[in-house]
Amino acid sequence: MENILIIGSNGFIGSHLSVYLKDNVYDVTGCDIASKPLYDIKYFQVDSLKPDYSKIFNHSEYAAIINCSGAASVPDSFKTPETDFTLNAVNVMKQLESIRESNAGCTYLNISSAAVYGNPAELPIKEDAKLSPVSPYGFHKLCAETICNEYRTLYGLKASSLRVFSAYGPGLRKQIFYDIAKKTMYDSEIHVFGTGNETRDYIHIKDICHAIYLLISSKKALPTVINIANGVQVPVKNVVDEIKSALDSGKKVVFSEHNRTGDPLYWQADISVLKQFGYKQTVSLENGVKEYIEWLKKAEK
Repeated sequence: MENILIIGSNGFIGSHLSVYLKDNVYDVTGCDIASKPLYDIKYFQVDSLKPDYSKIFNHSEYAAIINCSGAASVPDSFKTPETDFTLNAVNVMKQLESIRESNAGCTYLNISSAAVYGNPAELPIKEDAKLSPVSPYGFHKLCAETICNEYRTLYGLKASSLRVFSAYGPGLRKQIFYDIAKKTMYDSEIHVFGTGNETRDYIHIKDICHAIYLLISSKKALPTVINIANGVQVPVKNVVDEIKSALDSGKKVVFSEHNRTGDPLYWQADISVLKQFGYKQTVSLENGVKEYIEWLKKAEK
């Protein structure tokens, strides 16, 4: 049984991944800023702004280390860019430096973001597309990718960045699914940024976990960056319709016609690289929305 370390194991992706990998017969250790883990796994607590990762490697060596930690809010990155930089870039260097000193043979996967692309020149977006972030969050995720490439190139670490597109699923209490669902449940009208024609490439958390499982269990060398998505361009208005349908709501939808600062207009990933590792979508948007709404209804009681 291989040892896996998940940094940020209490977060949205990290918590789901902990359960998924444990169910798939991995020995999972978690690491986060909370005093205890969400699930029954071995666990280390670290300080939020001055984490010491070296102590973790005094206890065990890991076959793979997955960094799911960091800030994950575009609006907050505009308000507090220094904090965002610390959490999304500085901590990645601290992790890699500890790995270089104590666990250099492991596979290191850094959860990055499609935000590094900004507004792409063409769709679908390949991994070698021009990178033009439009938010501090996107710039800092790009900095983290550069650090990963530095340690990969200069020190030979097996570091890769996973550019996750629009993630969703049970447990997520922010971003469009949560915002629209809450407005549909409680507001008289559903107010949404933009025109509704903006697009995203949505991927359910179960499929994110499966993609990561395929990567860490593969015998093939991993490339520097990999898109994590489904390769499908979905308009925002379609998501609104799916959420309204799942809640059996006839409420009026009002689009602001103005986009939020830092939000790209159109996204669709090229997932040719990910497919080479055997990835196939398992959760449709319709079923994923229904599952999310069922979770939210219970969570709101």
